[in-house]
Amino acid sequence: MANACDSADQLYPFHSYHSHGVNGNDYVDFIFTFDDANTWCGGYRQTGQVSGTYYWGTGSFTKDIEIYTGDANFGPWIKVATDSHSTWHNGGLNTFPNDGTTTEWAPTAPSKYLLVRTRTNHGNTDIGGILTVRFLQLKFAVLGSSVLPTP
Repeated sequence: MANACDSADQLYPFHSYHSHGVNGNDYVDFIFTFDDANTWCGGYRQTGQVSGTYYWGTGSFTKDIEIYTGDANFGPWIKVATDSHSTWHNGGLNTFPNDGTTTEWAPTAPSKYLLVRTRTNHGNTDIGGILTVRFLQLKFAVLGSSVLPTP
């Protein structure tokens, strides 16, 4: 995930392991660990890889997702959002001016962990339903800070 979370343009984006992805009943989980258990998270956005040395196309972009929070990295998990993302991209720039790649929710409690489960991509079943992520951002704040995330 290091390449996907880095705001710098990366030559090699995150992609699911060869022959593993979101094809059929499979899914891909990203689990984020916050430094502070009093972290309030209210947003997730990402876009896939469309150009560069490796090219998988918009079919490998995230489509249907479920988002959960929890206090342990193995659960139990509380579902906080579901959404369907678009194939929109910004031509390799690390900005998100289109809402089709963003999911926001009103947080109801702080948590230590965030799980983003990608259920489907936009139709690319090559190499096991490959999933690519080029840029990714979370919207969060720590309890006691002056601003909490709101949708």
